[in-house]
Amino acid sequence: MGFFLERLVEGLSLGTVLGLLGAANSLCWTANRPLLLANMAFYVTGVAVSLAAISAARAGLAPFALLIGAAAAMAAAVSAGIGIHIATRRTTDHSQLTIISSAGLLLMAVAALQFATQLPLPAVLNQATAPRFAFASPFFALAIPAAQPAIIIAGAAFLLAVWLLVGFTRLSRRQRAAVQDPKMAELFGIDVGRVKLIGTLICAAVASCAGALSVIDGQSTNMDGVLLTFAIAFVAAAIAGLRSITRAVGGGVITGLAVAFWSGYLNQNYGELAAFATLLFLLLFLPSQPAIRATSEPV
Repeated sequence: MGFFLERLVEGLSLGTVLGLLGAANSLCWTANRPLLLANMAFYVTGVAVSLAAISAARAGLAPFALLIGAAAAMAAAVSAGIGIHIATRRTTDHSQLTIISSAGLLLMAVAALQFATQLPLPAVLNQATAPRFAFASPFFALAIPAAQPAIIIAGAAFLLAVWLLVGFTRLSRRQRAAVQDPKMAELFGIDVGRVKLIGTLICAAVASCAGALSVIDGQSTNMDGVLLTFAIAFVAAAIAGLRSITRAVGGGVITGLAVAFWSGYLNQNYGELAAFATLLFLLLFLPSQPAIRATSEPV
């Protein structure tokens, strides 16, 4: 029982990160598709900046190092999103320039990640020295990293805030109008540029938050792991439904649970295989409607 609960918490922790990435990809798909490449850059930026900030924190700031790293990651990604908006607002060919700017940002983020991985790993991120939550009873014993419940709670709260923001406010309606018919939206008094900027900033915040949480969870601290995590999250969201935040997040959470249970009960080397097997299961048994299409739907 204890081993099952440990795998469950681990799967929910990984699923929270994948769900955040799925939400960011869904927002980019419905609001501004050329930002999908920038979304990867935001995620890598979140990993690099949070890892560097946590590693550089002094011993006295160790209890606050994780919070400092997450805040620094989101601030850096939001600043990058503002830079992309400024670089593309004075041109008519937004798509091409957005892709070029996103590619440049991704290259800089990769370089920053390579630098951050050279820094000494702080004790708070070391699996051997990191704080753990232990519980013992006559029926089972439970020992899990203390960061995992915090990741689940923080990620769920962040996702709830984003879901309420883009689903039940004026921003959602204005965003759909700006995407479907920008000229008509401007005639009705909607500032299309401002709506796109807000969408970019939300994508940057969500993706960088996923990067910071993945560092805290000890999942992605090298380039191969970062790219693999993003690829799994994107495919999960695409199969479950990029046009819906709820379906994109659900695909990420289910995939995270599949990886954790497969790695725990069978073989850790085949965790990624479990992820794609789960994605195939979602493709076969979810309601038969296209996961990707041109129009958006309510969250």
